Amino acid sequence: MGEQKLPIHMAKNIAYQLHRQYPMAARDDILQEISLFCIEEKLTTPDESLEDDEYNAASQALRRKLRKAGDRFCRTEKAASSGYDVEDEAFYSIERLKELVETYYSDGLTEHPPIGRTESVRHTGDGSEAGTWLSSLIDVERGLSMLSGEYSHRLSDRYKTNAHMSDSDYGFTLGLTEDQVRGRTRSALRALQRHLGGSNPRNRGPTPHALADQA
Repeated sequence: MGEQKLPIHMAKNIAYQLHRQYPMAARDDILQEISLFCIEEKLTTPDESLEDDEYNAASQALRRKLRKAGDRFCRTEKAASSGYDVEDEAFYSIERLKELVETYYSDGLTEHPPIGRTESVRHTGDGSEAGTWLSSLIDVERGLSMLSGEYSHRLSDRYKTNAHMSDSDYGFTLGLTEDQVRGRTRSALRALQRHLGGSNPRNRGPTPHALADQA
């Protein structure tokens, strides 16, 4: 077995490339983010004893993972540079959240809506300010990370693992009716909505952030 180390050289190259693409993100910060990701995920350089084809495939797979981690950080920095604060509470309808969750699971953090969705998603901290598609997806990513395991599984299973299925076909695999499938996913979306500040800034209720402020 060859000696395996953290892929620092690869991480430096990716950090340099991403800094050129996102100059608002410091190169050292990008490198640190990628390095921490490597440590957390226990990622190391491919074993040099592998055959050339296997080694190249492993290297390419590793590069994609590192770039994705760095790109995620840079997009967050870009959103922050435009005035977006990840601690802000936002207010989204269930229908809008469904659209955002579907896009997040299929495409990740994207800067623009998919073709055919030309209307910008509204990100509202005070009920009036319009934000960007990217900041809305970052809101959703943050909210998903706070969901309970049950609700998180419902959304990922429906909109990621089985996104290609209709509600009727998906329900058949679970022994549920189409209405039950929609009810289950809607309750999970409502839980996500609560973590993002509720459905309306004028009727917010005891959201997680509001409760934290009262503590």
